[in-house]
Amino acid sequence: MKVVIIIGFYYDNSDNERNIMPGVIPDLFKIYKHSESISPDKIVVITDLNYNDRDFLIYKNNYLDKKKVDMDIVGFMEKIEKNNCYNYYSSKEKFIETIKKSIDNCTELFIYYSGHFKDERFILPYDKFDEQKKITYVRDFNTDPKNKHLSKLSSDEFRDIILSNTEKNSEIFIILDCCNGTNMKLQHFYLDKKFKSLRSIDNKLNINKQSYDNFPNGKTNHNSSRRIEYEERKIILISSSNKNNQSLSENDGSNFTKKISPLLNKKIRSISTFFETLKNDNSMIYSNDKNINLIWRWVFYEESIHVYKDETMKVLIIQ
Repeated sequence: MKVVIIIGFYYDNSDNERNIMPGVIPDLFKIYKHSESISPDKIVVITDLNYNDRDFLIYKNNYLDKKKVDMDIVGFMEKIEKNNCYNYYSSKEKFIETIKKSIDNCTELFIYYSGHFKDERFILPYDKFDEQKKITYVRDFNTDPKNKHLSKLSSDEFRDIILSNTEKNSEIFIILDCCNGTNMKLQHFYLDKKFKSLRSIDNKLNINKQSYDNFPNGKTNHNSSRRIEYEERKIILISSSNKNNQSLSENDGSNFTKKISPLLNKKIRSISTFFETLKNDNSMIYSNDKNINLIWRWVFYEESIHVYKDETMKVLIIQ
């Protein structure tokens, strides 16, 4: 089963970690448009935006530059709600529950995240309170200090949610468009036209390589009911930044997603080409498989082609 999870947060300027990101609207639109073209079994959009929100209406009416933005974006929010793809962010608990439910039994998973990230934690919006699930949501948030702590999700927890709920031998493609990026403890990073071990990197490369002593051989039991082996799944992670670096965004979208989107639309499967296109930024590409050279076909096309070996080790191509 092929599933696309698209996460994008606008925020509300409630504190210095949750500055408004108006560019998230074009970002969500671009990735959703690509997702439709590959015909997944399920597209799930999770956002704190509602098309009735005053902020979105102001953006739609005043900020759109017709020379830079596809004007189909005007009906984007209504479209994803009509197509049952829209999931309004109301709490961290519901956010996690939605992801778990959406990726259950998934074998091909595409995850896109656009939002704030800091200190190995995804910065979530503050919980929204909607009495009896009213359609018109109010941008209220709980100012209790405990809520400030709870409205974050560690990269470890996010990773384990994915690994605990996808099928073994699944293929997982992740794009993180945020500052202070993470490798999610994947063991290899792309450089000089190949993947290299994070254990051998030069410290000058400012890549997050923490906690490897507690993460032997790609195994973890953080926040999990069982030990999970990365080797059971194939994972490619493309991050717009590495630790302590920024990822810039404007009203018409993130600079990173502006570069990624054409590569997806042109069906560029080469990891080398992705890297060459993004290398002038702080972008990084990680994987748990050093032998991956091409991004999987299903990321770009409606149909998938998988290669297996039978008992005689003859290669079988199954479409």
